[in-house]
Amino acid sequence: MEEERLAVLRMLQEGKITVEEAAALLEALAEGSSPSKDAPVEPGPAGGPGNKVEEKLRQVKGLARTGVIEENVLSAVENVLRTVSERIDETFDSAWEGGPGIFALWPHKRVERTFTGNFSAAGEVSINLEIKNGRISLVPWDHEGFQVRAVGFVRGHQSHQAEAEFERLIGYTAGPGSLKIEATNMRAIVALSLEISLPRRLTYRISAETTNGSITTGEFTCSEIFLESTNGTVRAERTSGEKLGIETTNGSISATTISSDVSCKTVNGTVNVKVPAAISGKYRLETTNGGIRVNLPRDADLGVSLETETHFGPIRIEYPDMNITKEYRNIGNHEMKAVSRGYETASRKLDLDLETAHGSIVVS
Repeated sequence: MEEERLAVLRMLQEGKITVEEAAALLEALAEGSSPSKDAPVEPGPAGGPGNKVEEKLRQVKGLARTGVIEENVLSAVENVLRTVSERIDETFDSAWEGGPGIFALWPHKRVERTFTGNFSAAGEVSINLEIKNGRISLVPWDHEGFQVRAVGFVRGHQSHQAEAEFERLIGYTAGPGSLKIEATNMRAIVALSLEISLPRRLTYRISAETTNGSITTGEFTCSEIFLESTNGTVRAERTSGEKLGIETTNGSISATTISSDVSCKTVNGTVNVKVPAAISGKYRLETTNGGIRVNLPRDADLGVSLETETHFGPIRIEYPDMNITKEYRNIGNHEMKAVSRGYETASRKLDLDLETAHGSIVVS
């Protein structure tokens, strides 16, 4: 049944079906997987699953056009996408706990290496990470030096050969003010997990990129941080600094940040951003097939400006003292602009540009 659900989501991503049709198909699949024992079996083509789905599509389309169930349908689709994103992460994460997981598909040897060092240069430290088929975790700690724990699955080697091959291909280099890891040869390294502990007291410029895995960062002060994944979620916890950029496909984005310049973009995933303290800046959040949630601090010195747009999705502004300056509705399209009371004279101004297709927007 899970394969059928994923097939529906793929058709939605490729534009072969609409969000209403996807929601109806998912609902029909759910009903088909757990039929009531008391339900009568309808004979003949009229009671077949194909006609059942078609009838459900007609019902959903009619109600969606009138907006009666728009929010419920989109909420269901968002929940499904979030669940699929979490399961992708769980599938890859299970391999790092010692079990073969998905890597049993290939003959492999599990290799683990730890690298340590110190940053001695004055000023910010540059962190550059690029891997494939793996996860990246950046953790702040109170030690003076850094530590890199790398766990890899090396294809088709004896243990001693696998260790030598892993060290050769890991692409690890470190300097007085930099750390770089590049491991993109997936013919040899089937998968890779990086857990990097960095001194909390330093300021960083971070670039991290992976495919088929998640990225997680802890509480760091950064002049700039850019995180990119394909088929994985991205989580940035309490980052501060000038610029934060996050991109992913088939994964959700979660960020708690007081950066002044924030850009988050995903396809088939939700975007959740929390701003814990008042700050001046511009935030651009965008997704396709997913919702956007923004949580802002209640601060009299903060002025908020909103420019929001959804295609097949509701907009809810729950932040207090917001004045709607422009609103436009059409079939499947909803645009809204709003500013907070006293925006022009506020000492800090935060401008939000939010856009989604097939999802909702909530600002609270």
